[in-house]
Amino acid sequence: MNREEKNIIEAIRYDQFKANAEKKQNAMGYEQAITTLSGIKAGVVEQKFYELLFPNMGISDFVPVRVGENAWTEELVQFMDYVTGGDFEEGYIDTGINGARLAEVQSAVDSKKVKVKTWAKAMSYTLADVEKAQRGVGNAGWSKITAQERARKKDFDLGFQKIAFLGAESDSEVKGLLTQNDATVNQTLITKPISAMSNTEMSALIKDLVAKGVENSNDTVMPDMFVIPLTDWLGLDTPYSNDYPLVSKREYLIKAFQTATLNPNAKILAVAYADAQRNAGIIGEAGKQCYALYKYDGESGRIEMPVAYTSTQVNSQDGFTWKSVAYAQHTGYKQFREKELLYFRY
Repeated sequence: MNREEKNIIEAIRYDQFKANAEKKQNAMGYEQAITTLSGIKAGVVEQKFYELLFPNMGISDFVPVRVGENAWTEELVQFMDYVTGGDFEEGYIDTGINGARLAEVQSAVDSKKVKVKTWAKAMSYTLADVEKAQRGVGNAGWSKITAQERARKKDFDLGFQKIAFLGAESDSEVKGLLTQNDATVNQTLITKPISAMSNTEMSALIKDLVAKGVENSNDTVMPDMFVIPLTDWLGLDTPYSNDYPLVSKREYLIKAFQTATLNPNAKILAVAYADAQRNAGIIGEAGKQCYALYKYDGESGRIEMPVAYTSTQVNSQDGFTWKSVAYAQHTGYKQFREKELLYFRY
């Protein structure tokens, strides 16, 4: 069922609900209040209040997000195994010697801990609010209840979004994509906005940054994601040259990145948190223009959400005041393979 069909069906159900409600004698009854509040809650949870930049794009388009595993734990442990034996050529043997001693391959295991944060916020309504919501009283239609539910969901969406990129200011153990302590930081390759570069500078930049990314990973990984500041992204919406006025600098940059990485699916995305004014006090006192080059791979780095945003069933202890609690569990972003993430800052 597509969105348009769902909207039509919901509109019909709402009209039916109103018609049935008018027939009821107990407009303040328990069952009716539950139905009204639950319907509002469900509708709000389905909405997407904030989009990073592009339509229908969220955090998982930037980094992998694993949802629904290890609920209600306080800490997750990621085990990493390493080969500790000698190099390949130690395995060469002389087949003319009986009982030749063979080199052995050894492995070791290390672990990295990831802190899990638990979030919860409550809100309450009175029967008067329920009645107004039921009848659509007031300029707001669904009035206070819908506004409260939307505010709570938006509070979570925006808060979790900031955590994903910058980490938690109240907890230094919870980091974001742009604030990993162990990632390499290059402060010489990009020293001004890409949108301010000449065509020659831009072409050279793409080749150099991809080479830096591969080199940083010890020649083991080809990056496929490049995140840039939103202000720089917006500045790229100009013609690449007078000879090609219909090709923007942005289009050229993306195509050049895909060519350099030998990957037609490689992406350049933008986020406001990479702008100095949005990360001031977190990445330096005055903030930094941040660029992140990495490979989109859940084994390399990811966010965990053991418990997705959930709102409890509304209930009342006195028959007049109704309450619900929304809760979730999540980590920050954790880069397990530090060498596969490279920052450029100025």
